[in-house]
Amino acid sequence: MEKRLVHEPKLQICDAEFLCWLHDRFYQRLPRVLRALEDPETGDRDEVLPGQLRQQDVRVGRHIPPRYIVLDRFLKRFAQVYAPERHRGHGKLIAAVASHHRLAWIHPFLDRNGRVTRLFTDTYFHAVGLKGYGLWSGSTPYGLPGPSRTSGCAAEK
Repeated sequence: MEKRLVHEPKLQICDAEFLCWLHDRFYQRLPRVLRALEDPETGDRDEVLPGQLRQQDVRVGRHIPPRYIVLDRFLKRFAQVYAPERHRGHGKLIAAVASHHRLAWIHPFLDRNGRVTRLFTDTYFHAVGLKGYGLWSGSTPYGLPGPSRTSGCAAEK
């Protein structure tokens, strides 16, 4: 993503197209077995399609993200509000943090939204000239083996 920022200085990192690209790039580096999901309540199985917005409604713990049929509207508004070029000074840092929260809340993908959101935030930091620390920072347990690597997303069917 850093190379892409250097080669495409006008890259719109808040657009759905870039977010899907980021999700795709992340998933292309994972073993296929990590694309499989199982709903803990129903036992239904599904597979995450890299770079594809979710095509079903989901529940993440107690959080119910926007319905999949309105994701495009939420993502368009996200791009309008948080585009880095709209912010100046300390507003850039505030926008980076707020966009991290909002993207996680929108939950645009079937799975791995937290990881992709952290990659997005790192990209945002680079885009506005702040230093980011990448996906596997000390603030996340996801670099560790074990149950923390399983999906917290249960699809509602």
